[in-house]
Amino acid sequence: DDSDEEPDDVWLHRMGDELMEEFDDISPEEKTFMKMWNRFMKRHTVVSDKSMPSQCLDFISRRGERLVELNLRQNLLLHLFNLWDEGVLSEMHLLLCMSAYDALAAEAKKDEGTTAKKAGAAAVEICPRFGSGGGRATTAEQRPRIGGGGGGAPPPP
Repeated sequence: DDSDEEPDDVWLHRMGDELMEEFDDISPEEKTFMKMWNRFMKRHTVVSDKSMPSQCLDFISRRGERLVELNLRQNLLLHLFNLWDEGVLSEMHLLLCMSAYDALAAEAKKDEGTTAKKAGAAAVEICPRFGSGGGRATTAEQRPRIGGGGGGAPPPP
């Protein structure tokens, strides 16, 4: 039963996936990561930059097990660097997100036969105020730089 009052996002996801597949200058892993991120963001509306840090951690908490299975750590890190470079995430939030992912990966490796969801919950407890304060910096000078060097690009992982 199709109703005008009920959202039918299947076609929207399919169209987004098809458009992503048209890119021939990005790797299959990048496509997979971006499809996961886009679907998550469509379901979890972000209304301000201030809520992005908590949304990133929520993404890792909800999708982290799959990210670990597909070995998408580098794609996650690069995406978080992009958000940091745009001033949407602070250095602290970036590090907390990667710590959450790494905790999931360590738990998955330790208990390969079990789920890594417990590690995700533990990682969320790393910083209970994660979502407060946001990560937005208004100028490039106010944004923290990782690595201490000049220039704009962060160091490789």
